[in-house]
Amino acid sequence: MFFQTLSNKIETVYWYEGEILNLLPKNIQLYTWSYNHYLKNYINIDYLSLYEEKSNFEECIPNDYWDEYSTKKNVLLHNLNALANAKIDINISPWWNLIPYTVLDEYCNTKNKIFDFILKTKNKPSYYDLLYNTCCLLKNIEFKTSDFKHVTIYDMFGTITGRLVTRKPGVPVLTMSKIERKQIKPSTFDGMFLSLDYNAFEVRVLLGLVGENQPYGDLHTWNNTNIFKHCLSKYDTSILERQTAKKKFFAWLYSNDYNEQLESVYKKNKLIEKFYKNKKIINGYGKEIECDKERALNYLIQSTAAFLFYEQALKIYNYLISGNYKSFIRFLIHDDIVIDLEIEEKRLAKELVEVFANTRYGYFPINVKIGTNLRDIKVLTRQ
Repeated sequence: MFFQTLSNKIETVYWYEGEILNLLPKNIQLYTWSYNHYLKNYINIDYLSLYEEKSNFEECIPNDYWDEYSTKKNVLLHNLNALANAKIDINISPWWNLIPYTVLDEYCNTKNKIFDFILKTKNKPSYYDLLYNTCCLLKNIEFKTSDFKHVTIYDMFGTITGRLVTRKPGVPVLTMSKIERKQIKPSTFDGMFLSLDYNAFEVRVLLGLVGENQPYGDLHTWNNTNIFKHCLSKYDTSILERQTAKKKFFAWLYSNDYNEQLESVYKKNKLIEKFYKNKKIINGYGKEIECDKERALNYLIQSTAAFLFYEQALKIYNYLISGNYKSFIRFLIHDDIVIDLEIEEKRLAKELVEVFANTRYGYFPINVKIGTNLRDIKVLTRQ
């Protein structure tokens, strides 16, 4: 059965079977569009945005339903505008009780018909649970940061590969300047940010996809020592050797160039043969993405890396929740997880590193940094 959420800034109710309810039934399977924090105690709900893998409901409306939907929506908006013109603040007033029943009923029933269409035409993704749990994590971050000046609103469907983007009115933490980062501080006066990010994350994902063991330490140094050393001068310094190896690796990875030594380890051509079928890549979690062959490897690695990062962030989230710790995940920044760490819980840092480092594709070395604002984070250990 389907339901719609009706809310203002202080209250949320549900439109279900033609009635307005304060609580939803828990003994039957329910469907609605998207998850929110106030639905966290309901385990009997499927979210159709996760079937569609889109955040915007209106992008998923079939042409056959568009005219009906837009008409019913405009009638609803007209009634809400009438309330505003009557000086009724719909942000705090129960506006659903102040407009005609038929307006709500027709609008919600139209959305229900669209939900029914989606349910009948879209298969539930095999990785639905990962999407759902990640959605819960992202909403938890939004809920936690809503008490601060810098609320963070993530969208995991903003890119084709699943990499996170941020949405307004939240802070653009993925793209903000160094000056803006300096203004973001831990939630407590004596707290700190603990930043954990992977060494050569996407390259290690590639190794995982081809079934190779993960080298210990810095991966580009390993490449230099084991693959590129014959190409470099003995007079090169270690940092120049690493940078040269890194540059040469990526110049090969996303090109048609052939390198026997690199191909023997990373097997990118065999990887494309395995995961690129019928003009689609299928990432390590089963997600399909249509693309041409030139972008297949990039999409395969990036989408698998995005899902792996979700999986690892959820391990940190569950570890902190299950231990009833005050520390919490504050930001997810590419492959970097930033934990708002309570000073009395600083002992957790070592354990969190181990949780984050152990992945389905082996042990990924972690770069560990701490700081008292988001800009001035000092390196503790770097692989």
